[in-house]
Amino acid sequence: LIRAVAWSFEWREVLESGEANSLSELARREGCTDDYIRKILKMAFLAPDIVETILAGRQPSGLGLSHILGMDLPLSWETQRNMLEIHTHPIA
Repeated sequence: LIRAVAWSFEWREVLESGEANSLSELARREGCTDDYIRKILKMAFLAPDIVETILAGRQPSGLGLSHILGMDLPLSWETQRNMLEIHTHPIA
């Protein structure tokens, strides 16, 4: 889970910087599928306090990578917190 969070931020930066011009190009470079890149990338848009909770290993038991990747997470951080059952104080 922690590795996937790290990859998501790295891959987002690679795409935003133009180092890779598409998901397909990034997938070829990383040796995986476009679909896998797409699934992992959504973790780069998690609320900062959710990322902090995951990196600290304080996420609810049972909340693993496959669980998160199977969800249709919205961009709304509050809705993410509710869906993932992570109720922290947002980072100011």
